[in-house]
Amino acid sequence: MLRTYAAVGNVPDVVHVHYAPHEYDVIFGSELRQLAGRYPSLYHLHTVYTRELGEERSSDRHFSPEQLEDLCPDWREREIWACGPQSLLDAVEATAGAAGRARHFHVERFRAALAPLGADVTGGTVAFRQAGKSVVVDADGSTPLLRVAEDAGLNPPHGCRMGICHTCDIPLLSGQVRDLRTGAVAGEPGQRIQTCVSAAAGSCELQL
Repeated sequence: MLRTYAAVGNVPDVVHVHYAPHEYDVIFGSELRQLAGRYPSLYHLHTVYTRELGEERSSDRHFSPEQLEDLCPDWREREIWACGPQSLLDAVEATAGAAGRARHFHVERFRAALAPLGADVTGGTVAFRQAGKSVVVDADGSTPLLRVAEDAGLNPPHGCRMGICHTCDIPLLSGQVRDLRTGAVAGEPGQRIQTCVSAAAGSCELQL
């Protein structure tokens, strides 16, 4: 969004609060700093390093309503855009809602919201069938099958990695899988499975 505004020469008044563990973890950090230098009266960049105080006190730097008031006192008069891990999005959304600004809160998620899983959830042996050969691995009941396949050295199809684009869909040959968004278990042979949001629910076999 910032690149587009800069490209068309129409940068609005923006307060950007960016969280990262350390300075070297800031995504596009040098580019953001260049933009802040080019538009000092319009683009206000605040980088917050959550691990600067050490692991035990890292939460002191995480988002809070008090911190937002300090960095952007007029935030209630602005549109709010948020992207990041689920815990951050939940905190910002709650703050916006409590201030009556829910309609002005816009969000982009890194991953799909997942259902809580019970402590008794177990996985199983997963067999990936591909071009006449099989790769068989053990999987727990909470790791997406896409990640299981990648960790096994395979290159399965994928796109958004959050259950939206369906690029990762592959056929289930046998066994059962669990939809991590809902906790629902599916096990119909031939059913296409979204591997980025599904985990093993016992032993299963899939066709790559």
